Amino acid sequence: MLKMNKKTVFLGTATDVEREAFHDYYMEQVAPVIAAHPSVNQYYANKIVVPSQELIDAGWGWGGYDDSGIFAMDEIWCAEGFDVLSLYENLPEVKIIGAYDTDEVVCRPTLAQWDVGTKSPWVKRIGLCKCDDAMRPIDFFHYWEYVHAPLALHTHIGAASYIQQHFIHTMVPNKVAWNGMCILKYWNVDSFRFAHFSRPTALKEIQEDCAAFLDKFYAMCGEEYTMKVMDGYIDELFDGYDGYYRHC
Repeated sequence: MLKMNKKTVFLGTATDVEREAFHDYYMEQVAPVIAAHPSVNQYYANKIVVPSQELIDAGWGWGGYDDSGIFAMDEIWCAEGFDVLSLYENLPEVKIIGAYDTDEVVCRPTLAQWDVGTKSPWVKRIGLCKCDDAMRPIDFFHYWEYVHAPLALHTHIGAASYIQQHFIHTMVPNKVAWNGMCILKYWNVDSFRFAHFSRPTALKEIQEDCAAFLDKFYAMCGEEYTMKVMDGYIDELFDGYDGYYRHC
């Protein structure tokens, strides 16, 4: 197994600019700097955007919305021991809203890989998760992975990819003490509309199960850009994959 250290960093504006203006700055001044750093092995830059009306009509809204000002999300695989926060030291327009050491659990991998510098064509649903206050994080991770994941895979059959990210260490806290996030990638809006909840009882089943281990869940919409890819990543995802899931 490829042993990589992954970081998840949520970004907002430090200068009160509008979301669209921040996104321009982010893609022109932030993402290229991160991608060029020699200690960064793989990097996905994500604009956090307002869901389109088409997505909202397709049922996007369940779970609420983040209100902490997250405008972008960086997914960074980097060299062990590298201080990922140092990447942002000379970027005065950027505010770090949350940063986490992450264990990634790939429940459904995909062969799809896009050219560096291009926008991924899929619909990316990002769900921020906070565990129930009565539950220890380690128990939350176990339930989420071994109890909820099989149900999610059976339910969200339209998702090309389903990934859990377990926040094992907080480097910069958010105003909500998030414990992780799920990422579901759909080929298009119709894949989400007709196969996010794949049967009449699916929404109720998911809601009932989430109530057993979640305190908060916020849904965000990401526009993903592939900024850097490490050799062999796709092969590693499928090495030993048994049709269910694996750690990465």
